Amino acid sequence: MQVLLEHAPEIHWELDIGWIQRAGESPATWLQQYAKRVSAIHLKDVAATGECLDEDGWADVGHGTVDWQSLLVEMKKSNANVFAVEHDNPSDLNRFAKNSFESIQSWNLT
Repeated sequence: MQVLLEHAPEIHWELDIGWIQRAGESPATWLQQYAKRVSAIHLKDVAATGECLDEDGWADVGHGTVDWQSLLVEMKKSNANVFAVEHDNPSDLNRFAKNSFESIQSWNLT
């Protein structure tokens, strides 16, 4: 991704929080580095090691290992105008939607 962003300076990027964290990278660092090029952010959470194995290790937003409070500061600095709540393999869509919505409602978005 970094090579693409460096060699194609005009493209915009849909940053995926969960995949960045799962790759062992810091979502905050990527947001800081490419904030002006981020047009959308996928809000996806990563379960703790050994948890949610039936969901491929993904968690409902706010119920995993992503530090959302610290990321909010960086997300607000980006040019993103789309925020997609996402889970790659939820075992219960209603639970995922309810839990994620409740988590996001608790965030200080101002």
